[in-house]
Formats: sequence, structure tokens, C-alpha cells
Amino acid sequence: MRVLFLQHDHVSPPGPIADRFAARGFEVVESVVVPRDRFFSPDVDFDFPEIHEHDVVVPMGAPWGAWDDDRIGTWLKPELDWLRDLQKHDVPIFAICFGAQALARALGGAVAPGPRAEIGYTWINSDDVDLVPLAEAWGSGASTWTTARRQAYANDLGDYRTLVGVTDSVNQSKSDQDPATWLPTYDKCRYVAEWVAVKIRWGLSADSAEKSVLNSYASSCSNTITVTTA
Repeated sequence: MRVLFLQHDHVSPPGPIADRFAARGFEVVESVVVPRDRFFSPDVDFDFPEIHEHDVVVPMGAPWGAWDDDRIGTWLKPELDWLRDLQKHDVPIFAICFGAQALARALGGAVAPGPRAEIGYTWINSDDVDLVPLAEAWGSGASTWTTARRQAYANDLGDYRTLVGVTDSVNQSKSDQDPATWLPTYDKCRYVAEWVAVKIRWGLSADSAEKSVLNSYASSCSNTITVTTA
């Protein structure tokens, strides 16, 4: 798998984000749009890569704004077209700072100043309603799937256990945790049985801590599961 970090200038390196992708087995590719000697005159020619050359694209920051056409010049509108094509062909985009502005503009959105300055990272909780969350599935084998299979998993209506209806507070509490670190207050046996069913259905693995919890409940719960593989 290959991830492209599109650096708009020489002072915006991919840093720890690239390290995290590399740790997950990605080949990290870096491409600089505006070289150091053109930093103060960024109107340069740049050939954007073919749509399917990379599995993930990370458009990064820049000192300019995504509506700064006069300042940026030549490469801004081609980048917007490129981002639209990536989105159209379901290539995952992790847009940062200027990259996020450009993606918003490319898809018809808008950007406005926030109420206060922000920098750095913070934890967020997902509203993902999959029984086995997408982040957990990714680390359990989904990272090697095709885009079509990932979409099929996220929208699986072929097994009632894959998508679940829960209250927002419960889903926020669970986030992307597996049974080793989170179990519901009630119906733990049912939850564990359905978790195992989803993992078997989609051929997902379980780590050692997760297996330990699942085995402990398998010995004390009476649930029997039937699974049709996807």
C-alpha cells in the first residue's frame, strides 16, 4: 500500500503522521509542489499524479489559502480538479490544513475562521455504528481490502449483527474499542457472540487480548452462532 503526502511547500513535512502510516505498513511517498526557491513566488507548474497511483492521499498545509487564486496561480485549480477525481474514484483523502480547505472548495464547501486559534491534535469519538468499528476492522485485516469491500462492510445489510442501533452515549463510550477494553453493561454474552459472528463473516482477525476475553465468555455463555461469510 502506498500513501502520498502532497507537500505544498518545503516547510510542511509529513512528520509523525507519515510515521503512523509507515507503522501500519504503508510505503510513504512525498511530493513537493512549490520548491524552496519559489516559496515567495508559488506560481509554478506541477503535474499531479495519476488517480490510482496511491491507496491514500494526504494533501498537507501551506502558508496560502485555498481561495488565494491570484497568489498561488497555476497549480491551484488543477489540484481542485485532482481532488474531485480522487473523491469520485473513492481514493481515501486525509486532508490537513490548506489541504482540507482545498478539499472543501473542490467539493463545494466553504471555510470560515474558527472562534479561537487551534493547533495540534485531540481525541475524537466516532459515531460509527458498526458492531465491529471501522477502525478496529482496519487493524484486523480490512486494511488489505479493496475499496469496494470496505464499502460493503460499512453498509452491510446482509447480516443484522453488522450494523447496530444504539444510543449516542453508548456509541461514544464504545468508540472503536474491542471487547478487551469495552463491553456493554447488559447482554454481554449476546454482544460477544455477535462480535465473533461479524469477525467470522468478514474474515477479520483478533489480537491476543481480544481472544482472551472472547474465550472466557465462550466458556460461560450458551450462545450458538450461525454465520454466512461475506
